[in-house]
Order: sequence, then structure tokens, then C-alpha cells
Amino acid sequence: MNKYIRGLNKTAFFLLIFFFFCFNTNAQTHRNALKKGTKFLSIKQYDSAYYYLNHSKKYYLKKDSLSKLAKTYIKLSSFFTFKQQQDSANYYLLESQTVCEKLNDKSIQANIYINIAHLNYQNKDFDNLLGVYLDSAFFP
Repeated sequence: MNKYIRGLNKTAFFLLIFFFFCFNTNAQTHRNALKKGTKFLSIKQYDSAYYYLNHSKKYYLKKDSLSKLAKTYIKLSSFFTFKQQQDSANYYLLESQTVCEKLNDKSIQANIYINIAHLNYQNKDFDNLLGVYLDSAFFP
């Protein structure tokens, strides 16, 4: 390693190190956006939670990571449920359900049903609540 560093002048070497850390940190920030958004959501710092969850959504849409995208949509739905914006919460649950159908992941699908049931309970929509329970109990 030392013989390769000697061949570079110091400016080029430090620029190389600088760009490596910039790009590596940037990728790490994207990957951790879902975790940070979830953490901020749990401590009720909603502005920060929305920022990181929205950032996570954009990143996973580009990366075509369906599992993480579905989880991001579920967290965005939780965010809008806390903010009492049921239409947006329902929209993100439907988006996560669409993504989950492509994945065929039962654990994510169960989480979606739990969140749909919670949203129906909050809206006092007990007729749909029973339907969601039956769907979740017998989903294929």
C-alpha cells in the first residue's frame, strides 16, 4: 500500500480519500434513512421522521429494493396516521400492499393488515375492521 501512496502526490491522495469518504458516507446515509425515520417516528419527532422516510422512499424506488420500499411505505402510513391524515395513510398502505404482492412476503403482508386494521379502528369503521381481520387470518 505504501508504494502506491508514494507514487501519488499528496493533493491527489487527499482528494482520493476525500471523495471515497464522501461517497461512502452518502450511500450509508441513504441506507440508514429508514432506520432514522423509524427512530424519529417512535420518539414523535414527526418532521424529522417524514424527512428521512421520504428520503428512504426515493432511494429505494431508485434501487428497486421492493422489501425495503414496502417497509418504508408502511412507516409513511404510520406517520400519516399519527398526523391524523387518514387518506394519505391509506394511500401508503395500498402502495405497500401493491409492492408486497410482487414480493409475496407474508411477514410484511401481515404487518400491512395490522396497520389497515389499526387505521379502520381509528376511523371507527368496524365493518371493514372485521373484513381486514378475516383477510389477515386467512391470507394465502
